[in-house]
Amino acid sequence: MRGLIALAWVAGFAPPATGIVETGETCPVATVRERVDDYLPNHSVEGLDVSTHLSRSDDVWSLRIRIDDAEREFQAPHCATVVDAAAFVIATTVDPAVAERPPPDPLGEPEPEPEPEPEPEPEPEPEPEPEPEPEPEPEPEPKPEPSPTDPAVSLVFGADVGAQLGSLPRVGLVARPAVGIGGARWRAVITGAFRTRSRAVFDTDRTDTEVGGDIGHWAVGARGCWLPALAPPRLSLPLCGGAEAGQVLGSGFGFDGTDTDTIPWLALTLAPGVGFSPVPAFSLVARVEAGFAPIGGSLEIDGLGTVWAVEPVFGRFLGGVEVRFGARSSR
Repeated sequence: MRGLIALAWVAGFAPPATGIVETGETCPVATVRERVDDYLPNHSVEGLDVSTHLSRSDDVWSLRIRIDDAEREFQAPHCATVVDAAAFVIATTVDPAVAERPPPDPLGEPEPEPEPEPEPEPEPEPEPEPEPEPEPEPEPEPKPEPSPTDPAVSLVFGADVGAQLGSLPRVGLVARPAVGIGGARWRAVITGAFRTRSRAVFDTDRTDTEVGGDIGHWAVGARGCWLPALAPPRLSLPLCGGAEAGQVLGSGFGFDGTDTDTIPWLALTLAPGVGFSPVPAFSLVARVEAGFAPIGGSLEIDGLGTVWAVEPVFGRFLGGVEVRFGARSSR
């Protein structure tokens, strides 16, 4: 409990000390008398016996007031609050109409000095931008895998046999070997063609014996084929075209001085076909081939005339096999 200081006066309100002093501290408000004057600026308080007793304990202010024989006590955390309450009671005792009038300007503790604003923190220095990392070297592009249309190159061997009609007399057997290279969708081969001889008889009334010639031909050439992709992988539809050159051979019979003679052979061919592969490296192939022999020519017997003139168009019906060896990358 701190020390107690009393303010006391009688009718006329002889002014007490100008402040309320406690342990060296001044109550930061006007005196009770000054506050009563704020409530009663035009009234006299003569004849009123008033005494006050102000104390402070810790953070609570207490003001006990006695007016004549009545006593009241006010407590509040601020000195201004208890002083104002005491002045209001005194003023309403003198003039009850004070309670109906607006109060004068309120009392209050002096505003505390504003705390100094904290100094702004210095802005952090911007961190240096990291040096850009060197761009990684681009990875080498992977080598493209062989496509289905050009996966590999293989060594190709083939052989066809069949029948040829046209150009030469009657129907003759033909054999045609081939060797070359090929991929999944193409072939390029060198071919040979050997057509067996068939007999041409010279029709004459001047001899009782049969006169004529046995005629065949041989040729070498080149052929290229395209094989379109099919849903059944074991089937193929090769479409081939080529050219061949060689000789037509004719041997006479039925007259004295028979001899063998030759004329040039040149032909262009076109051959669609169908193939079946029971295993990947082996195929069975059937072809229908049309040919055109532009040179023509004829075989003649002296004194008798022409035995046979080469016709420009011929056809072949062939069947054969094809074997592929040693696949290797074509890139």
